[in-house]
Formats: sequence, C-alpha cells, structure tokens
Amino acid sequence: MASGLTLAVDIGTGWTSACVDMDGRGELLRLGPMPAVVTLSNDGRLLTGTAAVDVAAAHPGRAQRHPLRALETTDQVQLAGTTIPTIELIAAILRQVLHEASRHAPGPPPGQVVLTAPVRWTPTEIDKLRAAAARAGLTDIVLLPEPIAAARWHADPAGIRAGAAVAVYDLGATTLATTILTATPNGFEIRGEPGGNPAFGGEDIDDILLRRVAERARTVDSRAWDALWADLSPSARQRHHQLRQQVVAAKEALSTTTGHTVAVGGTIGDIEVTRTDLEASIEGDLRATVTELIRTAQSAGVRPGELTAIFLVGGSTRIPRVSALLAEMTGIQPRPADDPQAAIALGALRTVTTTPAGPAVRPEPAPYATRVLPASAAAMAGGPNPSAPRDQYPPTVHYPFGEQPPSGPYPPSGGYPPPGGYPPPGGYPPGPMGGPPQQRPPRRRPAVMIGMIVALLALAVGIPVIALTMTSSDKPAPGPTASRTLPAIPTGPADTSRPTSSASASASPSARGTADGLTVAQRRLRALLDPAEMTGCKANPDAEDADIDASLTCTASNGTTVIAFHYYTARSLRNDVDYRSSQIDNEGSCRNGRSSVGTWQVDGDSSIDVGALLCYYHSGQFVMFWSYDLDLVSFGAADTDAATLYQWWKRFEPLT
Repeated sequence: MASGLTLAVDIGTGWTSACVDMDGRGELLRLGPMPAVVTLSNDGRLLTGTAAVDVAAAHPGRAQRHPLRALETTDQVQLAGTTIPTIELIAAILRQVLHEASRHAPGPPPGQVVLTAPVRWTPTEIDKLRAAAARAGLTDIVLLPEPIAAARWHADPAGIRAGAAVAVYDLGATTLATTILTATPNGFEIRGEPGGNPAFGGEDIDDILLRRVAERARTVDSRAWDALWADLSPSARQRHHQLRQQVVAAKEALSTTTGHTVAVGGTIGDIEVTRTDLEASIEGDLRATVTELIRTAQSAGVRPGELTAIFLVGGSTRIPRVSALLAEMTGIQPRPADDPQAAIALGALRTVTTTPAGPAVRPEPAPYATRVLPASAAAMAGGPNPSAPRDQYPPTVHYPFGEQPPSGPYPPSGGYPPPGGYPPPGGYPPGPMGGPPQQRPPRRRPAVMIGMIVALLALAVGIPVIALTMTSSDKPAPGPTASRTLPAIPTGPADTSRPTSSASASASPSARGTADGLTVAQRRLRALLDPAEMTGCKANPDAEDADIDASLTCTASNGTTVIAFHYYTARSLRNDVDYRSSQIDNEGSCRNGRSSVGTWQVDGDSSIDVGALLCYYHSGQFVMFWSYDLDLVSFGAADTDAATLYQWWKRFEPLT
C-alpha cells in the first residue's frame, strides 16, 4: 500500500464496512458490505464473507452468524465440534479486511488502522477486541465510538455551534443504538447515557416480512409450505436461505418501490409484498425506536426540539417510514446518509485524517472523545494482550473471501466513555429501553419448578410451524407491539451458529469455570442476579441448549425455587418465548390465575413492554415464566397457589 495509507473498519452485528485514505482522499474500500458470518471449513480454516454464508446455509453447525455478539457473551464457541476462541473469529475477519485492502492498494501494510466499537461496551469487551486485533497483527490502532464516527461523517463540527446537541439513530442488523452528542470545536462528545434496544434491528424486520410471506404462501398451499420448512437436509437448508435472501431483497427494494415479488416456486408460485403492508407490520416497532431516541435525549437533558440534527446510520434507516416517524415525533427532519452502512467507517476515517480546519493530520483520539475512562479500563491504554490464546486449533492460512472485522478498544485514558463511566460488565445500562440506572423498571418476576422447566425444554425441538398470538395480560392499554397476531411461520432449526449444550460439556477448564463448578456464562448470569434476592444458585446445565447459554437454579429470599435463564441473542430469547407460547391456551390473565400469553410492564408505565409474561398449569402447579428482553434473561417459578405466586412475583426483584 502507499506510504501513509489509513484503513478504517466498522464492524456491526450483521455487516462490515471498510475504507482507506491515500493522500487525504477518503476512498471507500468496498467489501460488500459483507455479512458478519464466520464458518469452519472441512480442512480447519476459518472462512468469512460470502464463502462463510454459503457454508452456513447448508451446515449451520459450522457457522457463527454473529461473531461480535459471541465475543460479548462467551470466550469460546463450538463449530462442528471444534472449540474456537471468539477472539479468533474476530481476528479472522480483521485478517480478511487487511487482505482485501492489500488487493485494493498493493504495497506495505496500512500505516494506521482505526476501528470503531459500540458505544456501550465495557473494558471486558474492549480488552478482548484488543487481543483479537493483536492476533491479526494489528498493533498501531486508533479506536473510536461508533456514534462519534457517524456524526463526523454527517457534519463538520466547525459548521455546528459549539455546545449544540445532535442525535445519532443507528438501526443496524440486530440492534438499535441511540446516542446524544455535544458538538465541540474539535469534534463531538458523548452526552448522557447512550440508549437503544439490543433486541430489535433489521433482521427482526426481515423476520416480520417473512411471516407475511408465510401467511400468504400457506393460503395458497399450506402443505407445500410446511413441508418445505420441515425438510432440514443440506439442500433444503440452502433453499431456506435463498428464500430468506429474497425476503431481505424485498425489504430493501420496498425502500424505493411500492411492491416486490418473492418467488417461492412450486405449487405456491410468486408472493407479492407491498411497502404499505410492510410498514403496517412494523409501525409499532418503529415508533418504539423513536420513543427510545426521545427518552435518550430527555435523559441527557435535551428536549427533542432542541436537537440541532438527527443523523441516520444503519441499513434499515433506508426504510422511508423511519425518517417519516422521526420527523413526526421529534419535529426534526433527520439527515440520511447516502450509504448508511458505510457512514461509520467513512466518519472514522475522516476523524483521524482531518481536523475541523481540513488538512490531513494524525490526531490522537482524545480530541474526539474527552471523557475519562474508569480506572478498571487502564489496560486499554496499553498494547495488545500478550496472553491471547495461541493456536488452539488449525489456524486460518488462506483468506479467499472477504468479511468483517470487530472493532477494537477505545481511546486511551483521558479519552471517551460517557459521564459516569461505562456500565458494569455483563450488559447494557439499566432502563426500560437501555437508559440510565435510575430509569430501570422495578423488578417483579416468578419462580418455576425444575420438573416443569425441564419438561418444556425437552419438548423444545424443531417444530416446523408456530403460530404466535401475543396479547398483553397485565397491561391496561396496548403498547407498540401488544396485541399482535403473527401469522404462521416455521421457526426452522435452532440457531446453531451458537454453541450447544454439548459445547459446554466439552469446554476447557477455563470455560467451565473454577471451583464453584459454574461455566463462564453461568457465572456471568449469576453476576446479574441480586444476591439479596437470589441465593444458593447452582448450575442447571440440562436447561442449556442452542438458545440458552446459561441456566441456574436459585432460592428466592422467601424460599421459592427460581430458575434463571440467559440467552445468546435476542433472537434466541424470542425462539424460547415463541415455543412456550405455542404450548399455552390463552384463557385469561395471570393475575386471575388463568393460563395466559402476554407481556408485563413497569408499574405506572403501560407504554413499554419489559418482556414476556406466560402463565399456565403444569403437574398441578401454577407456573409463571417472564423475561427481561433487554437483559436477555428470563425466570420461572411455580406454586400450587396461583394468587400467592402472582402477589410474590409483583414484589420480586431478581436482577441487580
């Protein structure tokens, strides 16, 4: 590469973008954008990009579909029976980006690499990303929070009044991130606590549209549709993947056209979908995202009308209804990016190669993020982690296909985090939609008998078709997603991109935990629990599967047995809730001791659903199962007296 070449990489949960700068030109290095999938080949190589997608479609057991999410939640994953450190997944992606960059500009490696990272990551994730970067051979790294990079691409700080507040609305593949920034003469600073929703993104919109396609396909030939999804052979899985890709293409096309055709084929033929239908299906979900942006602004001391600008980032912001709702609910016309999937990478490049005055320079990170890192993050100011795992499986030796790199550590001490420092390890900031600690909803939940939970989990195997009707049993008025009837659609196989329970059994001693007998994931789940409310927690490995990465059996302060579950992803949680819901006859309300499928809310605020609330009878006991969707946690409890259990649940606060 030419001398002085700078490479910027933005790794999202679903896609990666990268760009290079030569002699001050922000020249986009187009890598697709590439899907965030890593697979293990038959000869032991880690594949990325389109090659990985092809393998994952036919052999999901060889795939990790969300490497960045895996890095956040675990140290190792199982791919085709092989233990792979999650930092190696990220390192493989970074190596591929470097390979693609060398093809774009042959010569020496980049003189500087800037990586972006989610705004709410803790020092734990940051350290792991630094180790992954070191494994990829990257030592000269600048790290930048994603919303700061996004804002820098959208606007020159010199053109915005110092002290003005701007918002970044980032609707990515699997998550929503909302951030308020303050403009300074040198860039932007984080203002208040970032918000968002880790349980909603573009892939959820894909699922909703697929449900619409399924509903219409089944009206034509339900047997053919169900048979298509019941077949789990490699060739059938490829067909499933092709149909999902058609649905994704339809969603993207509906941003510029009013109708699109999905070719199912066979006796079903073509299914027509429209923008009107899609927007009606996601209206409540999109309104909830704008509500979250408004909440984030208000928690930062900014009224929506006081925002100077709203910057859009993420592929799903191309949906016209997103901009329309933002303008309608905030009074501010948002600023879309020409290429919303590349905006963060381009902004990161601009941040490190120019100053507000313009010329190419190489600034330190501090001018762009002037918060002070917590003392526990001091390691971020150092170099790569020398204790990174070495060659625990056959290393990747060829990189024939492109893929996305994980973002690296944040700026050194004296740089970035928001006021009050990072949230504690183990999750997002508390709050009904990811807000600050004082906004966390009061906790109330139930306890489940082991026999009942195990019985349900034993049943949770490939059901080809699930029809889910969600109604709010505790809520006086419907929320954004309440009272939705989802048409029948096959859930397909469990998401085997995540480690299975067999992975836990064969994990190394470090993965299995220490003398307490708990795995790393189980210990992280225990750290989320209030020790005053949940005591005597023991491993419950029989409940762990392709959706549940950790389960504990604990005793509540009143002696009630409570089972806790933690999920790999928001989709994993939905899989579990959907299955359980499909087994329940909705006969009334939990408060009345009746079988019920619904949601629960914070007292005094019926506008935001915290999670699912399911009630039913099993083996003579009344069972309550409830979730905290943003925490990726659920609980179960049971009692012979339904009224007693419900009143206890209303007062129960299991999370810290």
